[in-house]
Order: sequence, then C-alpha cells, then structure tokens
Amino acid sequence: MQYEIVCPINDVQLMVKNISSIFKIFTAEFIILLLQILTSVFVARYLGPNALGLYVMLLMIPAYLEAIGRSYLDYSAVYFVANRKENLANVLYLVNCMSVIMVLVLTVAFVSYFGVIKQLLFSATVLDFTAMMAVSFLIFPLRLLYFTYSLMFQAIQQFQKYNIMFIMQGVLTSILIIVFTVIFKGSLLSLLLANVFGIIPTIIYGMIVIHKNHKPLVRFNSVLFYEMVKVSIGQYVYNFVTFLKLNIGSLLLMLFAGPSQVAFFNIGKTMADGITRLVPTAVNTVIYPEMSQQIDSDKTMSLLIESYRVILVLLVLTAVPVLFISKVLITSIYGIEYGSAVVPFNITLISYVLYRASLIFVSYFSAVGRTRVLAGLMVPGPILQVALFIGFFSGSGAYGASISLLIGVIFTHTIILTYFLIFEDCKVTHFVPRSSDIKVLSGWLTGFVK
Repeated sequence: MQYEIVCPINDVQLMVKNISSIFKIFTAEFIILLLQILTSVFVARYLGPNALGLYVMLLMIPAYLEAIGRSYLDYSAVYFVANRKENLANVLYLVNCMSVIMVLVLTVAFVSYFGVIKQLLFSATVLDFTAMMAVSFLIFPLRLLYFTYSLMFQAIQQFQKYNIMFIMQGVLTSILIIVFTVIFKGSLLSLLLANVFGIIPTIIYGMIVIHKNHKPLVRFNSVLFYEMVKVSIGQYVYNFVTFLKLNIGSLLLMLFAGPSQVAFFNIGKTMADGITRLVPTAVNTVIYPEMSQQIDSDKTMSLLIESYRVILVLLVLTAVPVLFISKVLITSIYGIEYGSAVVPFNITLISYVLYRASLIFVSYFSAVGRTRVLAGLMVPGPILQVALFIGFFSGSGAYGASISLLIGVIFTHTIILTYFLIFEDCKVTHFVPRSSDIKVLSGWLTGFVK
C-alpha cells in the first residue's frame, strides 16, 4: 500500500485533539527538567569534575542493571491493556512476577562479581566504594517498581496521575540531593541515598492509587505471560541497544580517560538531553496509547509520519540557537572549569536531535506489536560506535566519545528511515517537513497558550 501522507485537515485534527494531555505532560517535563538542571549545576559546582565523574559512574551501576534487568513487560502492558483490553490487575501481576525474577538473578550476579566490578570501575581511586555500590544497587529494584506503576497510568490514559508520580519523584529527589549535599558536604554516599529516598514515596503513591481501583490479582496467566514476553523481547533489545548507544561512551571514558572526562561528556549529554526532551516525551507518552488503539493502519502511519516531521522541526528550531551560545551557556552555568564540555555538548546535541525525533518510531513499532523489527534495526549503530571509539577516538576523551555517538546515531537513523522507504511503501518526501506541519505546530502552540 502506498501512503500519501500530505496531512489533510483530518490528520491535523488527529494530532491537535490530544493537545491538552500533551501540554500537561510537557508542563510536568518542564518542571522536572528545570529542577534537574538546577540540581545538576549545584552538584557539579560543589563536587568538581573529578568527584562528579565518580558520582556519574556510581549512578551507572543501577542504570546498567536496569538496562539488563528491566524486562519491558511493563511497557508491553500498555499495548495489552489499551489495545487488547486485558485486565490491568492480571497484567500488573505478571509484570511484577518478572521483575522479582530479574532482581533475584541480578542480585546473585552482582554479589558474585562485586569485587570485579569495583576493581574495573574504581581501581584508580583510594576511596572505598563498597557501601556506595551497595546503595547504588538498591536504586535498581525501586526504579523497576516506579516504571511499572507509572506505565499502568499510561495504559489507562490517566495522565494526570502519571504526572503526579513523575513530578513527585523528580521534586523529592532534587530537593533531597541538594539538602544532603549541603548537610553531608558532598558525600557521594549521601547523594545516592537521596536518589533512594526520593523514589520510595512515589512508588507508594502509585501502588495506592492503582490498587484502589484495581484490586491485586494473584493469578499467573501463562498464555498471557507468553504473549507479553514475545512482544517485550523486541522492546527489551531495542532499549538495551539504545542504552548502550547513549551510555557506553561514559564507560569507555572511565576505562580509557578517567573521571573528569566522564564528567565533561556527561554534562554535554545531560544538557543535550534536557534541551531535546520536552516535546518528544510529551508527544510519545500520549501518541503511543493513541496508536495502540488505532484500527486503521493508514491513520496510524499518518499519525506516525506527521508526528516525526513536527517533532523534528521543533527540535531543530530549538537546537540551532543553542549551538551559537553553547560556550557562554555551559561556562556561565557550570563554571569555567567545565569549559572542556562545550565541544562534546555541541556534538551530542546534534545526536540527541536525531535520537529524540526517532523515538516516535519506537512508539509505532510498540503500538503495532512489531518491536522485534525495531530491535533488529537498532543493533548495528552501537556496534559501530564502540568500534569507532576504540579504533580511532580512545585518546580524544569526551570529544571522541561524542563523535562516536553522533556517527552511530546518524547510522541508526538512516537505517530506520530506509526500512520505512522499503517495507512500508513510504517516500522520502513523506519525512521532509512541509507547510502543513506549520498548521499542526500552530495548533499545538495555540493549545499551549489556551
């Protein structure tokens, strides 16, 4: 079938009708982004590049555990509840069963290889990281619970309660990080504890609200579990590969360059992530269940491509001015000692523009239950990225990690678009911004103002 995506008025209305939900999530994202930036600036100035790099590496422990141990049954639950109309309590029970299994397996592995991990990451410093690594591990199961219950709100399209969870976690964590930094004078252990205490009340809220309307169900539906696992496999591979793409640079820098280069790369990545996060995240949160419920494949494809173009236009319009003031922006916010983060930030910002724009394709593949296709498209990029860094850029520090990331993202983006050109009968012109996108963008902005 040939898709003529020219965005007639019906498509514009399809995009604009969710503006209220998009705006609410956008507002929540903006509040948390502002808090995270202020918190990261405070911590960066207090710790300095070397200690900040060590803190980043400690936070990468739960991040890598999450990448390995999050089964993404929670994400596929949105599809099964929104599209398949499965019982939420039954789906939630299966998700939690899988989470328990993964946590137990990774706990055994982490304890067994604790010494090896500590030696690999922190052998260059004289500090004892035993307690800090243990607290870092604790963040992992808490994050699984947080994702599970927040995604349940997405599944039933309770975006206001989703926002409450999101804002509560962000606000509490930021406040505790700042308070603990001052009280305990920049202790890395206290910063990790702030991350733990910041997420617990959020999880309790999610549990209370969800189980108030959906009583806990202890029944293992093996058929449904098998179907959810099949859908989740592709999502798991995609997210694991994406995680490596965005974070392997920090690990490689720790091994080849040291904590300060990790800090410079992470600041560039954090800033780029913040600048490009708001609109794509808000749109994807709302559009994913919308596409999951669509029966008409033409409308789903139209919604996908229109969203991609509008998001890309917004990201480019946002990123270009920032590139011109990046040096002043970073040095004035973080301090002159972080001047080495400017070039990595500029390069990483371009990477994140492409990465964020492509997230709508993730929503599409998940919504139509074809995540394994997506996973296959994602694998080559990070492999190329690691090969480039080790082969050509290992001596270039944060700059080399940023260049490797950019090439890997461009390669992956090209593969995804090529797939739609070949297998979905799309045309190149479908992905090129056009005047009708301004109508959608105007509709969004009008909705924001109202």
